[in-house]
Amino acid sequence: TAPSILLTAERDGSVIDVSGSTVEFIIARGSTIKNTGHQGCTLVAPTSGRVQYTPQAGDFDAPGTYKADIKITYGDGSIETLFNQYKIIVRRKLQ
Repeated sequence: TAPSILLTAERDGSVIDVSGSTVEFIIARGSTIKNTGHQGCTLVAPTSGRVQYTPQAGDFDAPGTYKADIKITYGDGSIETLFNQYKIIVRRKLQ
C-alpha cells in the first residue's frame, strides 16, 4: 500500500475550514471508483483544511493515472464536492 496522503481542502485558492465535518477522498481510475467503503479522512488541522487519507490495498492496484475528489459533509448536513482536485500517477516499481 501507499503512504498516507496529506491533503488541503481548497475552493478558488482559499482553504476551507472543515471543523465539525466529515471528509472523504474519492479515488477513481477511469469511471471506476477504487476505494469504495474506505474513503474517510482524518482531520489533521481542520481550520486550515488539512486532512489525511491512508490508502488501503486495492486503491492503486495498477500503474496508471488516478484522479481524486474531496467530498465534505458539513455539520449541518450540506455536502460539497471538490472535483478533480488531485491527479495521482502510479508507476511500476523501479528495479
